[in-house]
Amino acid sequence: MTWIRFYQAFIFAATFLIGALIPLFPLIKADGKRTLKLVLFSLLTFAQIFLVEFLNLGLLALWPGYASFAYLRYLLEFMLEIFIIPLLCRLSFISSLFVVNIAYCFQHVCQYLYQIVLLPTGLEMLSWQGILIRVVFTIVYSLVFFALSKKRFANIEPAKIHESLTLVVSSMLVIFATIVLNSMVWIKTDADQSLVQLYVLFSSLIVGILIIALNVNILDKDILYDELSVTKKLFHAQSAHYRNERQVIDALNIKTHDLKHQLLAIRPKLATSDYEELTQLVDTYDSIFKTGNKTIDLVLTEKEILCRNKNIRFTSLLDGKRFSFMHESDLYSLLGNLLDNAIEACEKLQDPEKRVVSLTSETSRGFLCLHEENYFEGSLQFENGLPQTTKKDRFFHGIGTKSLALLAQKYGGSMSMQTRGDIFVVDMLFPLAEEGEEGSAIPDDLG
Repeated sequence: MTWIRFYQAFIFAATFLIGALIPLFPLIKADGKRTLKLVLFSLLTFAQIFLVEFLNLGLLALWPGYASFAYLRYLLEFMLEIFIIPLLCRLSFISSLFVVNIAYCFQHVCQYLYQIVLLPTGLEMLSWQGILIRVVFTIVYSLVFFALSKKRFANIEPAKIHESLTLVVSSMLVIFATIVLNSMVWIKTDADQSLVQLYVLFSSLIVGILIIALNVNILDKDILYDELSVTKKLFHAQSAHYRNERQVIDALNIKTHDLKHQLLAIRPKLATSDYEELTQLVDTYDSIFKTGNKTIDLVLTEKEILCRNKNIRFTSLLDGKRFSFMHESDLYSLLGNLLDNAIEACEKLQDPEKRVVSLTSETSRGFLCLHEENYFEGSLQFENGLPQTTKKDRFFHGIGTKSLALLAQKYGGSMSMQTRGDIFVVDMLFPLAEEGEEGSAIPDDLG
């Protein structure tokens, strides 16, 4: 019947199109023509898939012997799509092949999962109940797939796909090998057709899921690689900054010390108010932190000056000697990132009483605990124990907190981040070679 062929071709084309649009959208350059490109692609793709499937079903009805060659239509659909995508969307052959692999597997996994869902019901696929279930299932399946893959596809770039050329081409070859083998089994075997149907169903389903997982793994691998690359660059930049800043602070401390002596020498010639103003100005640039660790003194001095300029109250109580197990550049990066995040959060606060950053440490039972607290406004969402940045460039600005976690792991420690009302709390725990004495207590709040 014509309506049956129409329905089957329609649902096949619609599902294939959805599977193609999910990875295709982020691949198309965001410009004024993106919407037009997607509309034209959708119309042309749906039309060609629908037409090929509709004609295929018609040939099967008119010529039973055609079943031996029906699988060739997939090759035709592949070739047409690989031509359409570069033509309309200005993507390379490999990027187009990646999209078609995902679309094909998306469609077939949806179809076979639907058949599995329908098996226990005993309903016919072409009954009105079976059709209704398929429409609802396709919608739910598409929404779940989109939700699970959205974040991975968001960072997809053609260059990343090109780097995985072998995997993309291999996926296509596996797809075609599966199609041909299953078609041969279906046509040539004399076994019970119900068993053959189950074999084809489950083998195709497994292959489809694996290919989607492998192709999506391209994105996971590249995201992790990019994060690692950016983190390394961040560490190198902070190490260079540490060396430069240390020279500047050392020179500044010497000049500040000299200025204090000069002020004492000319004090009789100055008015009391002028002397106090000059002394206060010099003290601003004097290193007031003596923790027993020059790197910590440098970071705290740098952030103290920054906090004063931003009207943020900064309190710190650290035993610098306990941090001697850490490399200087790692320690500078750790404290720098930790305090930069806190200062940035406090800058947004209007209440001067809440513009406070507190940093303390204590040792207990062979562990060193670094504790930081600061107020913040708004709400935070956590993923894998880390707060998600609210900035537009989520990838780059999320690196700071991830670098803290990496540094904690590097020294065999751990890190936790949490909120207590409007207070953001960071705790980092490091094992010590020997159990230290009890240190300063960590306050429950910022007072």
